[in-house]
Amino acid sequence: TGMIDVSARGEGRRTWKTGSWLGKSFDTFAPIGPCIATADEIPNPNDVHVQFWVDGQLRHNYNTDDMEHLVPELVEFATTIMTLNSGDVIACGTNHEGLGPLQDGEVVDFEIHGIGRMQLRVRDPLTRSWEKGIYMGADSTNHEAVKRNRPQPAP
Repeated sequence: TGMIDVSARGEGRRTWKTGSWLGKSFDTFAPIGPCIATADEIPNPNDVHVQFWVDGQLRHNYNTDDMEHLVPELVEFATTIMTLNSGDVIACGTNHEGLGPLQDGEVVDFEIHGIGRMQLRVRDPLTRSWEKGIYMGADSTNHEAVKRNRPQPAP
């Protein structure tokens, strides 16, 4: 299944001091969909193509083998600190390229090839705005893992 792993950054990040997990824990910060795919439907979780658009601009365009950590590594790590049960979801993150702030009113489209596509409208009850731009992952801890399928700039 797909999950949009939203994080509070910048000014939003400064409002919480308890740890990075809180910046991912606000209401609506982890929409999941468009359907639930089971392991038997995904022959290789490290070979799935992911795309993400904001107002029609492609931001993410990568294969899951291009993520910071491969799926088996994530599952192995998770099971060292918690028990996983049927139905649990692990947010795998991204390839750390094409990141950027989401603004109130923007429309995001998210597609995982072979699973499906969903569209959401960003809502911020405070209608804040952030500096627009696309961040290309300079702080990645695994630069070799985030080198393919980079989003192309808009014409």
